[in-house]
Amino acid sequence: MPRRKLANKQKENDRMVDIIYDKALTLFLKEGYDNTPMSRIAAVLGISKAGLYYYCSSKENLLYRIHKSQLDRQLIPLMEEAEKIADPKERLRFFLRKYAIELATYPGPRVLMHEVHRLDKRHYREINAIYKRAFELVRGAVKELQKKGEARKLKDSFVAFMAIGMSCWTTYWFDYTRPSMAGKLADTLVEVFFRGIEK
Repeated sequence: MPRRKLANKQKENDRMVDIIYDKALTLFLKEGYDNTPMSRIAAVLGISKAGLYYYCSSKENLLYRIHKSQLDRQLIPLMEEAEKIADPKERLRFFLRKYAIELATYPGPRVLMHEVHRLDKRHYREINAIYKRAFELVRGAVKELQKKGEARKLKDSFVAFMAIGMSCWTTYWFDYTRPSMAGKLADTLVEVFFRGIEK
């Protein structure tokens, strides 16, 4: 097959994958993971169940692929950008604010995080390692601030879990019909967090 045709076929395949992930995640959000069989996803996509299985080997595999895709596109680039910031306070402020805005832009991560226990052991370890990197980023910044005498001597792991938990919990109550409030939410979260840990 000519190179151009191969490239076009790959683009077409990538577009279909994006559509599948988007439709499946929307259904998981609306109807629940347990209440969304593969046949339902296939019907919404307008393809056969066998056609859906061409792109993923199982429902668990689909959940894993969606989760990995979301992290590759959003959380990993955000962490990479934050890790370049030398000052721990600015690094922490940047990460928490941007992460809160991302979570207030689309509620998809809510169902992904809630259903992460559905993944098989190998997939779970891979996904969990990415979240652990985010945890260590926050924890490391907190420890640096404590060492500099700029943060209270609280248990750093608890502080890190609370910071990430504050961000993630917003997916359960934020009004997604008001996207213009995402920045205000992020600013409030960061201010509340720093008021709690700063000396």
